[in-house]
Amino acid sequence: MKIKVMALVKPELLVWARESAGLSIELVSKKNHTNPDKIAEWESGKTPLTITQLRNLAEIYKRPLAVFYLSTPPKKFKVPHDYRKLYGDKNKSLSPQLLYEIRRAQERRSNAIELYELIGEKIPPFDLSASLDEDPAQLSKVLRSKLGIEIGEQFDWISTYQAYNKWRRAIENLGVLVFQAQRIPKNEMRAFSISEKQLPLIVLNSSDDVTPRIFSIIHELVHLVLSDEGLCDIDDTNLTTEIFCNRVAGEVLVPTETLRLEKIFNDVSEGKSLHDQEILRLSNKYKVSREVILRRFLINGAITEKLYKEKRVEYLESFQKRMKIKGKKPGYAPPSVTVVANSGRSYTGLVLRTYYQEKITACTVSNYLDVKLKHLPNIEAAINMDFF
Repeated sequence: MKIKVMALVKPELLVWARESAGLSIELVSKKNHTNPDKIAEWESGKTPLTITQLRNLAEIYKRPLAVFYLSTPPKKFKVPHDYRKLYGDKNKSLSPQLLYEIRRAQERRSNAIELYELIGEKIPPFDLSASLDEDPAQLSKVLRSKLGIEIGEQFDWISTYQAYNKWRRAIENLGVLVFQAQRIPKNEMRAFSISEKQLPLIVLNSSDDVTPRIFSIIHELVHLVLSDEGLCDIDDTNLTTEIFCNRVAGEVLVPTETLRLEKIFNDVSEGKSLHDQEILRLSNKYKVSREVILRRFLINGAITEKLYKEKRVEYLESFQKRMKIKGKKPGYAPPSVTVVANSGRSYTGLVLRTYYQEKITACTVSNYLDVKLKHLPNIEAAINMDFF
């Protein structure tokens, strides 16, 4: 006869784990193939559960088993302010997967702080600050200077993937942890940031096309510079902070003084026709979307609001058609590339340095990077690659 080992856990910890994961009793019962009444009985303390049943719940809630044996439920983790709720569905809650990615990013930040302490390295300071009262053009110059990217270098990049990696690496060098979230619908989140005095966070949606991610990462950097944070979809709204971040991000990526040197900009400013192939050429030159170029034309007075809106709709429809033709299945990427793409070079490199100094175990490396140890040599090589 098989002996059942009971899990002696406090019911309030079961409730906390489920609610913090953004799951209802009904949804948990479906995932666990258990009657909802049984879940409710566990959470009320009426019926004890076995270790096996607890392990199943821990997997659903994406929590380590040990957390259920804490004396009290942990404090709620920090959820970024959701700017979308100010102009979208105010009653829409964050999905369980997005809540998990927010929690995961914060856990990685805590890991990084601990790892810096273990190897005796000083945490890189993030010392940029600004306010909404500042001139966007001037702030963009400060940011480009801090990032160390000259306009000539930007023009020399051979692809948007290289551009994305160069901007991302430069931002990480400022003391920012940059991660990518997976399996999040783009209509729920394109990016979010969490402002901290040490190791602030930017999280991008890996489901997004690489060109929008370039704008998103600069947009979120501006949020951090403002000591602000939020879940953003990057669309213009009447929200002052979002407009400011969009304006600065656009100026960083396509500086006004450089744009005014473009022949097409001056031709259109003088009343000549706007040709789509010229917008596409500038898009490829600056490694940004056509909409960003179009927006820069509008802000600098070269086109009207009416033309901008018409072209924006046209470009959006064209993009959606290309995505349907392209299909939704992502291309295969080796585990080593996926790890560095999602965890970032800064965090991944820190984990490896700590491991090679024998300050953490192989099991810890595997947990921190969510990868098997056999991939470590390839992960080191992937850190220097520019195709993810």
